[in-house]
Amino acid sequence: MSYDRRSDNRPSERESRYQQSDSGGGGYHDDYQSRGGGYRGGGGGGGSYRGRGGGGGRYRGDGGSRSPEGVKPAPHYTLPQQPPPVCPLLITLGDKEQLGAQTLESKLEDAIPIILSDYAKNQEAFIDLLMQCVCFIPIKTHIYATVVGLARIENREFGEKVVSKLQEELQDSFTTMKDTRTCKLLLRFLAELVNASVIASAVMLKTFDILLSSLQEKDQPRPRSDFFLYLIMATLPWVARTLVQTDREAVTNILNHIEEQMSGRADSISALSVWEDEGVDYLQWVWQQTAKANDCNWHTDTILQPYTHFLDKLSVSRHHSYTSFLTIPPNRSDYIYPKRKATFFILAAESETAPLDRFIAEEYIVDTLFYFNASPKDAIKQLMQLSSFTDAAVIMEVIFAQMFQLPSPPFRLLYYGVLIAELCKVDKIFVSLMVKSTDVLFNHLETMDAECVDRFSEWFSWHLTNFDHLWGWASWDAVLHQPEIPSAKTSFVRDTLEHCVCLSYWERVQRAIPPAFMVFMPAKPTPSFPWGLSSADQVRADQSLGQMAAKMLEKLQSKTASDQLKKWLDSIVCDGGVSVDSRLSLFIFCVLHIGSKSISHLTAPLERYHQLLGAYITSAADRQKVLSCIVTYWLHSTQRQQISIERFLAYKLLDPQSVINWIFSGQQLESLVRFHPWRILYHVIFQKLAAPSASLNSAAVNKTGTGVPSTPTKSSSTTPITKSTATTPSSTSTSSTTSSTPSTSSTTITATTTSASMETEETRKPNTDSDTVELQECLNLVLQNFATVLSDHLDKLKEEPDSFWYRKTLGHLRAFLRRFWNELQGNVGQMQHKFSVNPRLSHDFSGILEAVSHTN
Repeated sequence: MSYDRRSDNRPSERESRYQQSDSGGGGYHDDYQSRGGGYRGGGGGGGSYRGRGGGGGRYRGDGGSRSPEGVKPAPHYTLPQQPPPVCPLLITLGDKEQLGAQTLESKLEDAIPIILSDYAKNQEAFIDLLMQCVCFIPIKTHIYATVVGLARIENREFGEKVVSKLQEELQDSFTTMKDTRTCKLLLRFLAELVNASVIASAVMLKTFDILLSSLQEKDQPRPRSDFFLYLIMATLPWVARTLVQTDREAVTNILNHIEEQMSGRADSISALSVWEDEGVDYLQWVWQQTAKANDCNWHTDTILQPYTHFLDKLSVSRHHSYTSFLTIPPNRSDYIYPKRKATFFILAAESETAPLDRFIAEEYIVDTLFYFNASPKDAIKQLMQLSSFTDAAVIMEVIFAQMFQLPSPPFRLLYYGVLIAELCKVDKIFVSLMVKSTDVLFNHLETMDAECVDRFSEWFSWHLTNFDHLWGWASWDAVLHQPEIPSAKTSFVRDTLEHCVCLSYWERVQRAIPPAFMVFMPAKPTPSFPWGLSSADQVRADQSLGQMAAKMLEKLQSKTASDQLKKWLDSIVCDGGVSVDSRLSLFIFCVLHIGSKSISHLTAPLERYHQLLGAYITSAADRQKVLSCIVTYWLHSTQRQQISIERFLAYKLLDPQSVINWIFSGQQLESLVRFHPWRILYHVIFQKLAAPSASLNSAAVNKTGTGVPSTPTKSSSTTPITKSTATTPSSTSTSSTTSSTPSTSSTTITATTTSASMETEETRKPNTDSDTVELQECLNLVLQNFATVLSDHLDKLKEEPDSFWYRKTLGHLRAFLRRFWNELQGNVGQMQHKFSVNPRLSHDFSGILEAVSHTN
């Protein structure tokens, strides 16, 4: 990405006024502080995430554990309070609060007797805890290596056991390949032990040679070779200065081997870039920074080196033997390697740092976000530890980069929203950085990936809702010049305000935004019953269908038995002159009216009468009639449309094919530039269909060298945020349920998975072959509909083909292909045939296919 999208970190005049705002508590930052650490949705104070009127309920991202890709949420690495401590000091060592007025070096010296005493009490448990600390608190690797170096001077057996355990854990991590992040962090610990003179430099060089030699394997999938290259480049910054002092030629040879491997990476990665048709391969960027660092003699300010203070002590003791070198096993189909990703920069932080500091800081931040995802507050504590030697702009930038990562972020958007909000509360500089980042993103919406625009709108609306919708709206008044003309910015503002209404309530949002922006407000989300029964609509109620609707509502409210209700419904067709279509509409509208108060109110009549409804919904035309009734009744609430469609699908009163055809039907075409059709498509349909085929695809995908990101699991990139899901930060989780809240003051580190994250082989196994067939049918149907609506649009607008609607819909087509490429990549010829009806569309589709094919 070019640098013209970045901005410096100095607050603008508007930001200064924004922070000094006189609304409520004396400005945006003060408003964070005045709430006692709480977040508010719509109305009322409190100290918890709230939706409408301060309602309760856990903030679970989407009211459940939905995932359109059919993958489980990421596991939560927690630090339980029990069992009793083996060595509490090992976990808190180096924390700002623990250091006080002492320097880190003096604190380490004081800690050694305590550490050795705890080690003597339970040697095996202590070594296990140390290795867990290395993997789960990655910003302290240098501290743990220095501790080992100092402790082994007094107790050599201690050093021997640490080295032996490291060899064992490192080999196990490469043999199982369950978590590629563990491989990286254990290699980093090995590098730091070399720095602390615990292990000879030759050991590290030999390990690098082993990794490089594995690149020569025949028919090696690209993700595997990319991963080994990444491991070497992600370890070099921590140990290169030490290696150069002992064998510069060996380091040069390593870099030459990497350069040879990287020279062939010229294919595009635009399909994974936040900015359309731009983006640099992240691994290529890391290599560029590595080469620059070598020219600068590997100078870095981001990696702390406490062992340099003890070099006289550490260098006296002889190195421990390293007898069991790493053995790289052959590739297996069940190995999962990281996917490719593109770079993302929006703040001018990189140019102010040493060549490799930006990459090192990102490594720290990403690992911290991963291991502390179950507790945002503990993640914030770790990030604030980093802020003492890392630019705050990098922290903010990396959080946004994770939020917009394609094809999907590692965790739900809520997690990143909580992190940004907490950072703004902790330090005023993050308020300025958040404002600046948001403005940069808003000003470049025209070239932003369509899926990322939807995520941006969803996060921003959540942030506004929790802070009284406080924003410098005046800086965006350019959208007011032609609000009726669809554009990226006007569509974004409309989507954001609609999200705000879903998270809060219409009156609250209407009072908060400037009057000029009311033109973008959605209509008040009230139902539209065709036969109004209020006193103002008595005339309509006197009509025949209105009278029948009143009787129907009475029968539904009195829970009339299905057989009796069927007799009455059949009688109004035979004796009352009501058509079959009108009978179905009457039934659907009345069910929706009874269920208009809440999801449970809608579920109750569907549960009671779904068999009767199924007897009347027998054709594709009937299902389209049902959808028409839902849209008509909830014309002013796309959120309730989605909920209603989901409920009807759950009771098999609708099928995915009908919903797909409805989304692309003529009356819905204009809404394809908005967020809600795609939310329905992914969350309502494919989260039900993609899961059965997940286990089938995993083996086939890995045989070709593709896979999912290095985190064991992922959540959806578009998981909706709804107002029924609110919690306090301390209880917030990235999953719908959390077994325990992590704490860095806890005593034992274990990797635990919450109940919502658990996924057995039985749940992954396809129920029947028809599930896979149905998924393929739906995917093909979506592509056919894309081809039809896009080609029709080009035929009608030959003079102006590059309309906002066309570009936005084409962007969603790219997002669709990116999401389901593993299922679709075997049908490239058929896909190209579908889009060959128009030369312009065929050209555009071919470009998208080429870009998406390079995402793995």
